[in-house]
Amino acid sequence: MWIGDSEVARPYPRSTPMDIAPSTGITNAEGPSPMDEDAGESSLPFAVFDDVSDGSPAAMDGILMGDQLVKFGSVDGGDDLLMRLAREGQANEGRGLPVVVLRRGERVHLTVTPRRWPGRGLLGCHIQPL
Repeated sequence: MWIGDSEVARPYPRSTPMDIAPSTGITNAEGPSPMDEDAGESSLPFAVFDDVSDGSPAAMDGILMGDQLVKFGSVDGGDDLLMRLAREGQANEGRGLPVVVLRRGERVHLTVTPRRWPGRGLLGCHIQPL
């Protein structure tokens, strides 16, 4: 599924990769350590970035292949996941979106800005639900 694409209305089998539409800029900003995280914030990842296009907003803003997605704006898992991720990216085009990933077991806080670029979607990365 590509975040920002409207084609994500139907669910995909778990074995099929999902593309997240390229977003407008992800800002690389390491956040608080796991000890500083909110008690109410989930630490369980619900998807993994299995492809990040070179030169994409996702790559420029710090998303790496293999990062496990814990939170994307207001989305932190649940039903209709792909549809909600796409809507979140589209609704925030041009605005910074807080993203939390697990990278090599460490929680990393980023700011991603979904935006237009020459590639697909608003971020230029592909996700696979876990």
